Amino acid sequence: MSNVVFLQALFKALGLSENEFKFGMTKVFFRPGKFAEFDQIMKSDPENLAQLIRKVKKWLLHSRWKKAQWCALSVIKCKLIKCRLLY
Repeated sequence: MSNVVFLQALFKALGLSENEFKFGMTKVFFRPGKFAEFDQIMKSDPENLAQLIRKVKKWLLHSRWKKAQWCALSVIKCKLIKCRLLY
């Protein structure tokens, strides 16, 4: 899993929208005040962090499932197009 995918899952679990952060080549840039929120959440109690980990896992599973569905549909469409070209 790439770092960007993990960070996207983490930020989704934290409830950050995509306009509150941007990915650079090696860093993540936050809007003013958002990093302080993020830092406060990461320093919270272990129970809250366990819930956060569950949310990250759920988002990762959901995104992987969507990718698998898209791949399956793409294969079906390619086969249909190939069949049309043969006839």
